[in-house]
Amino acid sequence: MAGGYSAASFLGTLLATLIGVVIGFRLDRYAESRNQRNTTVQHLRAIKSELEDNRNILSNNYEIIDYLQEEGNSGTHYALTICSMTAWESAQNGEIVEHVDEDLYSDIQELYSDYTAINESIKRLRTELLHPDLLDSGEKSDIFPDTWTVEVARWDSERERVETTGLGDLIKSKSNRAKISTDGLIEKIDEEIQRIQSRI
Repeated sequence: MAGGYSAASFLGTLLATLIGVVIGFRLDRYAESRNQRNTTVQHLRAIKSELEDNRNILSNNYEIIDYLQEEGNSGTHYALTICSMTAWESAQNGEIVEHVDEDLYSDIQELYSDYTAINESIKRLRTELLHPDLLDSGEKSDIFPDTWTVEVARWDSERERVETTGLGDLIKSKSNRAKISTDGLIEKIDEEIQRIQSRI
């Protein structure tokens, strides 16, 4: 009987230990999952803040280009600001792809790809010289260049052909489209933050 009691005692202790380990493991997993959701929310808030800043940058760049086009300003360089990418890069390192809605992640990725293209165009435009207005009368001439001298060839998906356009015009157009996309994406991020927080 004493041997039976110790076997039962041993089994009881073993069972209690196993239950404790399982509960501890589950609590650990729950805490880890909760921490991941909190980290994801922090990344999304940082991206949202960066998108708001980029929306202002895009709007300001659009206005600067519009002004230069209308005024025929003869400055030597465009003073445009590039879009920030820091929060997005940090979120990618934090692997938020595993924790956010797949469509939202794809939309964010696409918008930041647009920002990258705009930034590269701005960097190129910063190095190009503007020609001053050479004709006060406003007449066009084959001899003297227009104010917008930098042209690029790009694929126009609507017309399904290669188009040539001024780099400033291209940045202006891309900035406007990216600003509209940014507005819509900010709303989606707010919804995703609420969805994730409801599970914390």
